[in-house]
Amino acid sequence: MSFALNRIIPWLVLAGLVGVSAYGFYSSGALGQAVWSPLGLDRLMVYAAIYAGCFLLVSLWRRSLVLPVGLALAACYTAASVGFGGPAAALFFLFSAYVTGKSLLARGQSAEDEAGGGIEELLSLLLGLGIYIAVMGVLVRFRINYPVVYAALLGLPLVLNRRAAAICLRRCVSLVRPSGSLDAWGVAGFGLLGFVMLAHWLVALKPEISADGVAMHLAIPTMIANEHRWGYDFTYHIWAVMPKGGDWCFTAAYLLGGEYAARLFNLFMLVAAAGLLFLVVRRWLSAGAAMLMTALFAATPLVQLVTGSLFVENLWAAVLLGSLVALERFRDNGRKRYLYLCVFLAGTGMAVKFGSLAFVAVMIPLVIWEVIRFRKRERRPVLFTAAGLLALFLVAAAPPYVTAFWMTGNPLFPFQNAVFQSPYIDATTSIVDSRWHTPLGFSTLFDVTFASHRFMEGQDGSFGFHWLLLLPLSVLLLRRDWPYLGRTALAASLLFSILTFATTSYLRYLYPALPLFMIAIAAAFSRMRTLDGALYRTGLGLAVAAVLLNVYFLPSSGWYHKDFYLNTLFRPEEARHYIRASAPERELVEYLNLRYPHEPVCFLQTNKIAGLLGMAVTNTWHTDSFAHRIRSLKTYEEFAQLFRDFGIRSFIMPADESGAAINPPELHSFLSAHAEREFRAGGFQAVRLKPEAIAVPAPAN
Repeated sequence: MSFALNRIIPWLVLAGLVGVSAYGFYSSGALGQAVWSPLGLDRLMVYAAIYAGCFLLVSLWRRSLVLPVGLALAACYTAASVGFGGPAAALFFLFSAYVTGKSLLARGQSAEDEAGGGIEELLSLLLGLGIYIAVMGVLVRFRINYPVVYAALLGLPLVLNRRAAAICLRRCVSLVRPSGSLDAWGVAGFGLLGFVMLAHWLVALKPEISADGVAMHLAIPTMIANEHRWGYDFTYHIWAVMPKGGDWCFTAAYLLGGEYAARLFNLFMLVAAAGLLFLVVRRWLSAGAAMLMTALFAATPLVQLVTGSLFVENLWAAVLLGSLVALERFRDNGRKRYLYLCVFLAGTGMAVKFGSLAFVAVMIPLVIWEVIRFRKRERRPVLFTAAGLLALFLVAAAPPYVTAFWMTGNPLFPFQNAVFQSPYIDATTSIVDSRWHTPLGFSTLFDVTFASHRFMEGQDGSFGFHWLLLLPLSVLLLRRDWPYLGRTALAASLLFSILTFATTSYLRYLYPALPLFMIAIAAAFSRMRTLDGALYRTGLGLAVAAVLLNVYFLPSSGWYHKDFYLNTLFRPEEARHYIRASAPERELVEYLNLRYPHEPVCFLQTNKIAGLLGMAVTNTWHTDSFAHRIRSLKTYEEFAQLFRDFGIRSFIMPADESGAAINPPELHSFLSAHAEREFRAGGFQAVRLKPEAIAVPAPAN
């Protein structure tokens, strides 16, 4: 192909993608959606004005102080809004993990290894978190999960390796030390990235109200805090034996600093993933362009969903990205510690979420190829290395699946029960949501962009608009002379997405592919810069526009943050009003804990059980055995006997005024006749059975 065509075709493709995007906006009506509430839009304008004013003031005064001043202001606001304990606990947990990982990864490290700079530090952090996930997977089995135990456990590496802790602390301080190395474009890129990241930080300072968060990811830490162990009781909680690597991290943070420690840990995992992405692409692009690429990833509306709520996807994305980066480092320097780290982080991903199997399937041939290359280069036998890699992977990945198989007969319980039939669940029962089974096709990238509601519980635009604009162009510009990480990131992300969508076409499950996609896009921008400067500058301009457009669409990925942040600094009551409006079950749980501590409670038409001191059952699939039994009952005597068996007198259910149906209808009739409302919050109420409703009937004469 001639040089002229090499320059013309990318222009034509980019123009076509802009046209397709314009048609998508026109045909989908995405811009006509109520993305923000009126209050949320006002708050977005206020935030943008304050941020722009402060950033311009500090950057014009002394450019080198932008980062330290910004972090100092954010720290002060965080402490004033949610207290000092939560942020301190999250940072203590992360620092302990960093020191633990650094002590292992830096052992025998040479000056050449140290050249990895920040990448080495983030890989050390991820290694430490992987180790803690494996350790906590054992600790939660025993009744020893107290704050003092976790404080001692996390403090032990700092005491035993004080020299490494001091070095790590100096490096952390150096990250916020004033620096004048950024030029004007670098400062502009930093300003854009900071604007996006602080928007996520603001929503992380809100109480947890998401369905999955209050039903599982906050419920697990609160249950462990109450019982001091995790009982794996899948007969009450069908998800009890699912992989919980992320939940163990939330638990460690929660035990030390409460709910906000867990939520801020989740935010810091986004920072880790974004930081690793920036450091990788900075090797190919200027500081400003690398920050723009990172801002594109962070501005994806889906990122707000998983950062503003307790989801495990930020940790998941960070460890899988770290696995691929570690493989690249092994390829570059041949040091086996990075090969072992690659495999260990991939196994940690499996311990966080079963969907990592699609990533592992892609990584296996890459690892095998690098092991073969290592053998040829070093002339060493690989059998011992292969056995060590497999053992390390299984140590990190296998425990949740072995536990599930041992307890239920199904390693993926409660999923795939038709394949791995467990006696504890009906083989015909399907837990998979039938809504998310859209086949892959040529229009899939367009559809996930402009018809996102077909792929998740959100509005159109949830996936962001830059993927349709830049990803096909990156595939077009792929060449053999791309950096190794750019080529493998593109291949791994595409294959991971295809394998994931082949089973469940759900956008949140693609989350680990997003930073990998951005690495490929950054590699394409690097090629654009050498191919055609005008094309490169046009691409950067479109990227800036996409960041701003994505910021406007941030709340489209869910329904939790349409009012943006809470003004709890000046109006502390806003947090209570927010919970009452969005997750009133939490207020009802608090009421029942005070009035009837440690009593069992039945939740109807909701799974939001977090914080309850007693046993919780629901009429949903989360407590499948109880739900199956209650659906089979019809008469007053049957309901009375069931609630006697479980010791249940209290219920959290939709308020009568809401008009919501209770399943089965006979249960609704029973409660209407034999229960009294005690407390109402939002659209839900706490009702209590009258004593005579479950009284043991007198024996017949």
